[in-house]
Amino acid sequence: MHSVVGLAGKALYEQRRIPEAMACFQKALALGEDDRTHAFERWACWMLLGKYECAWKEADRSAPPWQGDIRRPRHVLIRCLRGLGDAIQFLRYVPLLSSRCARVTVHAPDSLHPLIAAVPGVGAVNSRDQPADGLMHDCEIECSHLPYALRTTIETLPDPIRVPEADAPPGCLRAIREASVGTVRTGIVWSAGDWNPARSIPLELLMAHLPATGITLISLQRACGRKPESVSVPAKIINAETGPANPLATAAIIAELDLVVTVDTMVAHLAGSMGKPVWTILPYAADWRWMLGRTSPWYPSMRLFRQASPGDWAAVLQEVGSELEEFSQAAYLRTMRAQNSA
Repeated sequence: MHSVVGLAGKALYEQRRIPEAMACFQKALALGEDDRTHAFERWACWMLLGKYECAWKEADRSAPPWQGDIRRPRHVLIRCLRGLGDAIQFLRYVPLLSSRCARVTVHAPDSLHPLIAAVPGVGAVNSRDQPADGLMHDCEIECSHLPYALRTTIETLPDPIRVPEADAPPGCLRAIREASVGTVRTGIVWSAGDWNPARSIPLELLMAHLPATGITLISLQRACGRKPESVSVPAKIINAETGPANPLATAAIIAELDLVVTVDTMVAHLAGSMGKPVWTILPYAADWRWMLGRTSPWYPSMRLFRQASPGDWAAVLQEVGSELEEFSQAAYLRTMRAQNSA
């Protein structure tokens, strides 16, 4: 049952007024509210604050989000049921998990199979469409629950997965190399999908705030559930994502770039895992994984640019544009110094 105090806490949580939200949740519990009512919001508050140990204790109040005994597993089935970015972020836990059990099988979208197969400790990769009943295992867990199951903290996060090298379409690489001489090769992603419109930025608004010179823009935008040909890219942007979805091919393109500027989507996790400089632009009520007022411990090469108020993309994009102009100028000076010393 929701109490008035608990609902006030939820509203404050959605506004990211975390200390006030926590105070309301604690008061609601003291007044007798069922501790399962706002369990997710209380957990997310701790995660946003970076206090993972407290979040795990909060999660312990409810049933474990997995089937079987994760403490003494023999064969663990990891399900990747959410976005591709979640799989890329959380499969870093496989080596740690595999050191404690006999076998790890990953149940994931087909497009991720080549990437997952290169993760140390993965025994087998199966299609997400394959019935779980046909996979022999004694413990099943969704990949985003691995941090909780293994009780890691910010200080003990495993390193990102290693993204294996792959070939990109040669015509695409040739176009990037020929068009970007003397400029900063900048990959951009502006849409995170229809399921959460708050994460996406209108392309016209993004373009209006990026420097007019010194950079070459390369679109890494996928169709977000629609057909690839439905993504309209202006002629002055190189469209690098015209074929079937292939994260490894996308990674090969990212390897050619100097910088990736993206909203909160799979490309942010892929570029971060590669150690590529990546600027992730976040909405005001950003997901718990990005926490509050700090850089990301998940990806050392990532910078976070946050909305200062809900829906205000203009201010944060102005900051991104200014920083990108400085980035391109610094790159130009480095190039000139290298040429003069040659």
